[in-house]
Amino acid sequence: MARIYKSNNPNRGRCRLARAGESACVLGALAVVVCAVVYQREYFLMLCLFCAAVFGVWRFQKRAAILQSGLAGEKAATKALARLPHEYTVVCNVFLAKGERRAEVDAMVVGPSGIFAVEVKNHAGSIVGDTEQKNWNQTRAVRGGAPIHKKMKNPVLQNRRQTDLMRDMLRARGCGCPVIGCVYFANPHARVHVNGPGVFTDADTLCRSIRKMPVKLSRQEMAQALSILTGGRIEDAF
Repeated sequence: MARIYKSNNPNRGRCRLARAGESACVLGALAVVVCAVVYQREYFLMLCLFCAAVFGVWRFQKRAAILQSGLAGEKAATKALARLPHEYTVVCNVFLAKGERRAEVDAMVVGPSGIFAVEVKNHAGSIVGDTEQKNWNQTRAVRGGAPIHKKMKNPVLQNRRQTDLMRDMLRARGCGCPVIGCVYFANPHARVHVNGPGVFTDADTLCRSIRKMPVKLSRQEMAQALSILTGGRIEDAF
């Protein structure tokens, strides 16, 4: 079993704030109704305030659902990557910085077969695209209604920016370890049809692909890369 290091995920705090905003808007809507009943005037103003509060509930609820979905996906990915052998180290929510460049990697894997940046998605439905396209097409079924068709940003391109930054950070410190990008769809209801490598929907396939990369890093190389990419927070894994 791989070693797992979890950093604080800011989306947890954002999700709590969204839930708090949703509750505040619900209370606001109830307060408007009470005021309308008690004072029995300014009905148009009360109606406007009530509609604003209901809209706030919808927006905060939608935001919280998106954040919660992302957190669930990252939890599933961590569980999947934990299947790797004990020689591997998995660090969740890695924040990278070099100059003005910033990036956040959902899961970084460091092991004898290389360094991997794993971008995690928890989308459901049918997802169709190409690794070189800017956007992919997502179709999601809705119970009792017509399917929803929408565009989603190509996570492979996002993942490439992360791996480029990781390579630059390593090279700047004299470390030439290879960095490989992966996109993992953790939702079991996702049906992904993407042309190009590096996209996975199955935990076993993802872990097998990581283990079988034709790279052999020494313990010293792994420790150095891990220290550089985590800012020295993790140095004793190897």
